[in-house]
Amino acid sequence: ADSRNQNGNLYPRHVIEQCIAKFKKDKILNNRAVGELNHPHTPEIDLGRVSHIIEDLYFEGDDVVGKARLLDTTQGKEAKALVDGGLSFGVSLRALGAFDDEQVMTEGMTLIAIDLVADPSFATSFVDPILESKEWLIDEEGNIKEAIVTVEEDDVNTQVDIIKFSEYMK
Repeated sequence: ADSRNQNGNLYPRHVIEQCIAKFKKDKILNNRAVGELNHPHTPEIDLGRVSHIIEDLYFEGDDVVGKARLLDTTQGKEAKALVDGGLSFGVSLRALGAFDDEQVMTEGMTLIAIDLVADPSFATSFVDPILESKEWLIDEEGNIKEAIVTVEEDDVNTQVDIIKFSEYMK
């Protein structure tokens, strides 16, 4: 927010805040916030190209940060293969709105999707992949508990914890 991207466009923070709040209310909370692999030239969502679902968006300073989960779709599997192959890619907002004469986004921006792209227009828009999975754990009393395990790249301690969890699973 409040900085120009590589296209020369500026997105004021108050415009982005309104846009994100509406997107969270209308899309994220209703499990309808999806994105595609690559950035189409149309505002319509093509369900045959959906690769991920957006689970959260929030501000960290002037940056919008989010959490997405790759889906078990054809495009989601392709995106996962890119992540597994070590490719660094980014995200791009697909939105509708108008710019004034100075390329500043005006009120009323509508976020359609957040797509995975090779070259995002903001240098800070690259994805930091995290592997997260659900595991089930049986404690000493025989109670089954859900454990969400997160593995960040090169996080050996967390990987060891997953092995320990697996030992308890029967």
